[in-house]
Amino acid sequence: MLKRQYYQFSAENALLKKHGGEFQDFVNDILGFYYGSNFERIKPHGKDGDFKCDGRVPKEGIIFQCYGPERFDESKLIKKIKEDFKGALLKWSDLRKWIFIHNNANGISPRTGQTIDELRKDHLNIEIIIWDKQYLLSIILKLDETFLQRLLGFCPSESDFNKVSIKEVSNMGHLIKGLLETHPEYDNFYDPDPVVPSEYKLSKNNLSECAIKFIELGRHKSSLVNTYLLSLPNPDFAENIAIDFREKYQKLKDEGYNPDQIFYEICIFLGQNNFSSPLESACMYGYMAYFFDRCDIFEDRETI
Repeated sequence: MLKRQYYQFSAENALLKKHGGEFQDFVNDILGFYYGSNFERIKPHGKDGDFKCDGRVPKEGIIFQCYGPERFDESKLIKKIKEDFKGALLKWSDLRKWIFIHNNANGISPRTGQTIDELRKDHLNIEIIIWDKQYLLSIILKLDETFLQRLLGFCPSESDFNKVSIKEVSNMGHLIKGLLETHPEYDNFYDPDPVVPSEYKLSKNNLSECAIKFIELGRHKSSLVNTYLLSLPNPDFAENIAIDFREKYQKLKDEGYNPDQIFYEICIFLGQNNFSSPLESACMYGYMAYFFDRCDIFEDRETI
């Protein structure tokens, strides 16, 4: 259950964040895992461009076209649908199914829907389909766990939280500089009864069940994170990190990110994209819980 929550949470936030070429590459990765060797990536080549095709499944006559702008404009969307379909129709004689993939969380407008209906009426021999974020999410969650790890990173298990020691915390070199030698007596540290400053804060920040679960698990390492940070030779280092976290949180909040998006962005801020094991992910959530309970990130109950 924890893994499914993790991958759904990570996929939803990835789909919200990625735009333009990054969105297209992400979709191509999804389609590559989903269709296997039947899927062919298409990239622009010189003056020819990409023949209005971002990927295809030749065996089924499928042509994919992706559209992931940062801001949706109805007139631009309608123009793109018409031009991309017409271009694909001219260039791909085996076209039997045209799938237009977009990243608008609010769906398409009535005028856009009418445009698609007109294309369907004019081309009865071609199946014209629109995929939105929710449909992409349903495809992602059907993938094998190995593909999910490659697409979204490692999901730590509860046992990974139990295994994290001072040594593993110290190995987060992208966050911590000038690390001291580790202390063997803290190996396999696990606090069975962590101090929880405010349960109210966790529930009132409108985080998803998945985000709440990982903060709760990370709390079993919060005192370990505190011990490590206090052991550093520069007494101001921990507070400087806390300042960075507060500034990052405030910037995301000011830009209109919702609580789960902020949670996801802070995971990236902690180095999630560079992890090579579930243990590092477990480590990250220890830091997340630590800064959450210190009120460096997310709102305290007095300010909600």
